[in-house]
Amino acid sequence: MLALFPEGRALHRLNRLVIAVFAAAGLLLLIVAAIKRLPFAAGFIILTITLALEMLAKLDNASFSMNALLVPLLLSALCLASAWSMGAKTRKSFWVAWLLVLLAGLLFGFAVLSRLPVIFLLPGIVLLLWPGLRTLHRSALVPFVLGVVLGGMLPLMVHQSRVAGAWYLTTYGQSDITSPTFERVRANAAFYFGPGKSGTVNWALPVVLVGCVGLLLLPKSRWHSDDPSTLLPRPSWVRVIGAALLILVVSNIYFLSHFPAGHYYPWPAILAALLTVSLGTLTLENHSVARFASWKWPKRLLLVAACALSMLPGAFAMERAWSHYAEPTTEIAVKQFSLPAELKNESAWVWACELSGTLWYYARKPAHKLTSTNADTRELVFRFVRERHEPQYLINDGPSMQAVADEVVQLGGKLELRGEIDNHPYYLIHW
Repeated sequence: MLALFPEGRALHRLNRLVIAVFAAAGLLLLIVAAIKRLPFAAGFIILTITLALEMLAKLDNASFSMNALLVPLLLSALCLASAWSMGAKTRKSFWVAWLLVLLAGLLFGFAVLSRLPVIFLLPGIVLLLWPGLRTLHRSALVPFVLGVVLGGMLPLMVHQSRVAGAWYLTTYGQSDITSPTFERVRANAAFYFGPGKSGTVNWALPVVLVGCVGLLLLPKSRWHSDDPSTLLPRPSWVRVIGAALLILVVSNIYFLSHFPAGHYYPWPAILAALLTVSLGTLTLENHSVARFASWKWPKRLLLVAACALSMLPGAFAMERAWSHYAEPTTEIAVKQFSLPAELKNESAWVWACELSGTLWYYARKPAHKLTSTNADTRELVFRFVRERHEPQYLINDGPSMQAVADEVVQLGGKLELRGEIDNHPYYLIHW
């Protein structure tokens, strides 16, 4: 997606687009909630939009795939919600809803293509759309899965075939394809749910949990029974909340047992869970309390408590928006990047991690991510370049590259400090 924007301003323009789409979608959904008089749905929508914008602000330059998947994930959820609202009672409405679900699958597939771990959200969506075995062949799962395959899996397999040599071979680095292990759970749990950068968006989880308890206690909405020709299954609070919970559980099981850990890895699941609950509330919220006068006091008090709990997400999001308000600042100037002349030399080999994309984007200089290999492979690479009598430079742009630098010293290399690149020191390696 970055290639759609002018060079040098691509990330800035992409972030602007993401903000504009989320703001427009949020405003539209709030108008729908106001017309239908659904205050609880409005609260969940405000919470979801607030969290999405916070995620975008906290990403900084840690990931570009996260920026790219936010809009497709939102639009996919909106297409599913539109199909559900439309229903499929007539032949025309059936095919319109079918196309909307297909589009939702295509958009979700593009999100998977942008960031492969998004595939772990799929079990929750399957639960949301699951109709039962007898009607599976004419259910919404068929167009949705078809869209995921066409929009995500098929292009991914073509890409892997061209780059890695076979459709089943991943283009991820060695460190990203290690098998999950229970030994990582304790450390990763502290990393993702502790006071660090990853936990800065976890405040939404208990708020949503309390809101969902309130929704479950509200009077249940009436919904017509399933028709044999119905495309989508009958919605219910249990189905919607269960799908959101499954989205969170499956994704977190993987990341808690996976290495390496990135602070933003669980964020797509959190956002997808909130989107599921928010848009589900638009469909299911019901204020039919005609029998309120005949209810006994315990039941009346329970309804009041349910309303209070259901309003908490919206109230919390508005309070957070006010308390975290920041004065407008001057727009940051376009990044000015300069590569030292000695690194521009075509014979110079550069080892880096975080700056590998930066060097290629701004200076068209390949910088090899040795952190994605193992120690034996790195030793072979060092020896290969040394035997060619070509210079090797190491940019210490993160903890993983510090480990590579220590490895170079252990192998007999000496690091000569030559200067800085984008506030990171770089060294010439002498063997």
